[in-house]
Amino acid sequence: IGVAFGRAPIPPVANCAADSNRFCAIQNIRHLGGRHLVDALNTRSFQELNEMQYNSAFTKEWSFDGFYSAQSHMSWWGYPGPNKYFNPGPLPDTSGTCFAHGAAAAAASARNISFIPGTVDGLPRGDWLLATLNNACWNGGAWRDYQWETAALGKHWKVSLVIGFVWNGTAYSITSGAVHQPAPRLQGPSCTSCSANASFPCSPVNAM
Repeated sequence: IGVAFGRAPIPPVANCAADSNRFCAIQNIRHLGGRHLVDALNTRSFQELNEMQYNSAFTKEWSFDGFYSAQSHMSWWGYPGPNKYFNPGPLPDTSGTCFAHGAAAAAASARNISFIPGTVDGLPRGDWLLATLNNACWNGGAWRDYQWETAALGKHWKVSLVIGFVWNGTAYSITSGAVHQPAPRLQGPSCTSCSANASFPCSPVNAM
């Protein structure tokens, strides 16, 4: 059985920040995640895949206006099975090592997220997050929200599109996301509150 589809990605939206989950941010995440996945699946050798990983970490090829994608190995954390978090899978366990990060390549390369401090549900927070993201991959890809922390924003919620694929017997994950909070609401005419009861210019923006 063969399936064909267009290789052109969803077009990105310019002048859209990754500091909220507004409509244009979701489209930019889908643009990067889909493009990264299709390009990875179309690599014909390990050298091509390596070059792609290098470019996604150290060039702007897989980033757009503050949005970026990251690529990691998938691990047995999150593999579906009787245990809630960890089950042996059919492929080698690679511990979720990240090797291509569009925003923090130097800090994230050759590491997984198990070093993140704190606990969730009795697990180290890094292992819990590894299981949560990998589980989305093993189940065909999904959106996941989780707590994150950066120097610029401090602790905040993030939402990411997480996609998994297998290349030559090794499982990989692709992640792209944004801050999980609504964009600031626009005011109505003459500094009044914007209302959904009228078709003000602010109304469709606030709805998105």
